[in-house]
Amino acid sequence: MFVARLLVSAILSAFITLPSTASADPFEDGVSAFERGDYATALRMWRPLAEDDPRAAINLGVMYAEGLGVQKDAVEALRWLGPAALVGEPNAQMHIGMMFAEGTGGFTQDYATAAAWYRRAAEQGNPDAQVLLAFAYSIGEGVPEDYMAAHMWVNLAAAKLPPGKARDAALQLRDQLANKMTPAQITDAQTLAREWKPKMRASVTHMSWPKAGISGHQTARKPSSSASSAYSTVRGPGGRRKS
Repeated sequence: MFVARLLVSAILSAFITLPSTASADPFEDGVSAFERGDYATALRMWRPLAEDDPRAAINLGVMYAEGLGVQKDAVEALRWLGPAALVGEPNAQMHIGMMFAEGTGGFTQDYATAAAWYRRAAEQGNPDAQVLLAFAYSIGEGVPEDYMAAHMWVNLAAAKLPPGKARDAALQLRDQLANKMTPAQITDAQTLAREWKPKMRASVTHMSWPKAGISGHQTARKPSSSASSAYSTVRGPGGRRKS
């Protein structure tokens, strides 16, 4: 399971190393605080914004999901990540998948549901989710073991990830898979990766939420159409609205 821990660590690290610039904007002040490890200040900056700013909402959700400056709390994480995931925001979907995979903060561990959320994000082209889905296929965790599918997904991720720990982890996984595959299987997997096309973002209508195991569980509600539009421009902690 070393590779699994490496993947998760690398993906979380990627969310806190994005560059920031000096700004009087409270959201940007929160980004700067987050990047220097001052999570208390980041929370103080983002919490008042989270009801109206989906960037802040997703960031809060990730912090509660991973216990960054706060105790891990699945209810709070789902409160902030849930609406974004339901309208198809891939970073939110990926992090909900990680919560199910790890049994975070009271979530009942459920690898099949985790893989389903990873797939939602991976199919939109999110490379971090693609790596996590590849790992699930590589060991049959929540999905049938399938080296060709795993190789395809990790190939797609490696092509998009920038140099760093996450890409190193993806390449390590790809090498491990290749050692278990025949040359013909590798060729077929590479062909699948070349022919793959991302899917359009879509609202989620039939995905599982925790039914038990979370004290005081509250179901996330789908946001309004205006909020749905806003969610199309965000990413995780440190993320900025795309131009």
